[in-house]
Amino acid sequence: MHARLLRTGVEMGRQRTIDDEKFWHAPRLEGCTSEDKFALIHLLTGPKSSITGVYALVPRHAGAELGWTAEQWLHVLGRLQDRDLACYDEHQLMVWVRVWWEHHNARQTVGPKLLGRTLEQIRGIPQAWRDSFLADFLSRLTVEQRKRLDQGRVESGDTSGEGYGYPIDTASGNGQRNANEQRKLSTETTTGACRQQPVDMSAVPPQFHDDVHRALQDALRNGSLRHDPQAVIDAMARLYRSANRPRAAYPLTMHLAKNLLSANSGA
Repeated sequence: MHARLLRTGVEMGRQRTIDDEKFWHAPRLEGCTSEDKFALIHLLTGPKSSITGVYALVPRHAGAELGWTAEQWLHVLGRLQDRDLACYDEHQLMVWVRVWWEHHNARQTVGPKLLGRTLEQIRGIPQAWRDSFLADFLSRLTVEQRKRLDQGRVESGDTSGEGYGYPIDTASGNGQRNANEQRKLSTETTTGACRQQPVDMSAVPPQFHDDVHRALQDALRNGSLRHDPQAVIDAMARLYRSANRPRAAYPLTMHLAKNLLSANSGA
């Protein structure tokens, strides 16, 4: 029996759908807060969304649509990035909904009516994401559909790359992240590349992970992250192993992000 679809985001004939079984019963959403799920539904169905799941999104506008501030939206989006559910490039103001193809049909995007828009949107994907996006996208197409996509690229005069397709004609799993990697606690340490440099927070008590992640993100945004994030987290872990365990993780992480060397020298 086919799962029912929650239909939303209908505007001038456009329709966005969510597969309710894949969404509400997805193992990767276990542990997500109500805010996380609300934000993910917005990313999957919002008025700015595109047919490829990669599109421009301004934090202030996205937050307003949810009744949040831009800072609240970025905070929640950081948690979605940790779970590999979405990526956000704050320089280009672009979001990539990593679970887009679990709810939308990739094969429909290379049909006659949508092929041109699909090619245009692929050309607009930030370079840091493009290879991973194409590996996932192409793995969901048939060989004939990959040929159609590549032919459309040639006909449109796009000479920016080597073609979209045939080294990825192999197993469909090529586009999927390793399951262990998806479970790894990480934070984005290089703006513009989602989870480019994963860090290990396992030595920090789990109840402080969100505060540590949020502090590192804020320190990155305001320019006060002057040390390697893993070194900051390792320093946090040493403090939590000490007799005087800190209680406020956010301000301590912000302090260490800026003053790690002096903090170490005084230890």
